[in-house]
Amino acid sequence: MLSIGWCEIFVIVILGFLLFKPQEFPIFFRTIYKFYKLIVGYLNQLSSNFHTFAEEMEIEAIKNERSSAAHEAYKKEQLSNEILNKKKESKPNNIVQLPKKEALK
Repeated sequence: MLSIGWCEIFVIVILGFLLFKPQEFPIFFRTIYKFYKLIVGYLNQLSSNFHTFAEEMEIEAIKNERSSAAHEAYKKEQLSNEILNKKKESKPNNIVQLPKKEALK
């Protein structure tokens, strides 16, 4: 993330010596520290929001994937049912029905 190393601290101290009087050093370093904490807080919040957004997008993608898979399965089931119904309708009825006894009399 945003970290300050020894080189950065050294540069800040040198700038403090060059730009400010010794009585103003505590105020200067407090202000720099507050600014640093503010920037780090914003970066952490931004990172958190980005991860939350990425998770929501992944969840939405999974939902869309599942719904499309379920829709495809439903289509396949309907197609197979239509094919079975057509086969049942198109089968010739090879069973010969005998006349009823009453009709023969």
